[in-house]
Amino acid sequence: MRPSTALKRDRLAQAAAVLFHRRGYHGVALRDIALEAGVPAGAVFYHFPTKAALACAAARAQLAWMDQVIHDMQTADTVAARLDRLGDALAGRSDDAAAYGCPMQRLLRDLAGGDADEAEARALTVQVVHRLIDRLTAELTGAGLSETEAINRSRQFVARWAGSSVLAHSFGDPAMMRSEIAAAIQDLQAVLPVREGKTPS
Repeated sequence: MRPSTALKRDRLAQAAAVLFHRRGYHGVALRDIALEAGVPAGAVFYHFPTKAALACAAARAQLAWMDQVIHDMQTADTVAARLDRLGDALAGRSDDAAAYGCPMQRLLRDLAGGDADEAEARALTVQVVHRLIDRLTAELTGAGLSETEAINRSRQFVARWAGSSVLAHSFGDPAMMRSEIAAAIQDLQAVLPVREGKTPS
């Protein structure tokens, strides 16, 4: 059975996200993406008339991943459990990060100074970080932190997550990323008792 139009488009978007991460935006040809997606080369131009359009699709794939992570974490009953789920999901990408670095960081770097379409892809990629900060801020304010402290702690967590990716990639060791994410999650969980009237450390 031939894949549907929507399936082809999704395959191409996912293939672009994978290859841009592994080789960099400028190191990938459209035919490489078609081959990775398992679709005819002509399908690339049908669905994505420019390479920048594929960059936008790759960025949307990253955004969809983060939305799924956030959705999955919200199915847990407590804030602490939701943070655990978040940590597990982020650590689940540690092998790829150790091998290729952070996909968001790489796409942002590769698209710096690009045209309007590439600027759209950058803006979509930045939204991945904003979505995570917004979700964490909501969790922490719900636990009793002030909005200012919740935002600061959320940003610090994202900085540690990003830094753990750099560390893992530098040493080729995914365990470094997993341990740093786990420590960062524990630090967030340590402030949760403020809901019971205790002062955060």
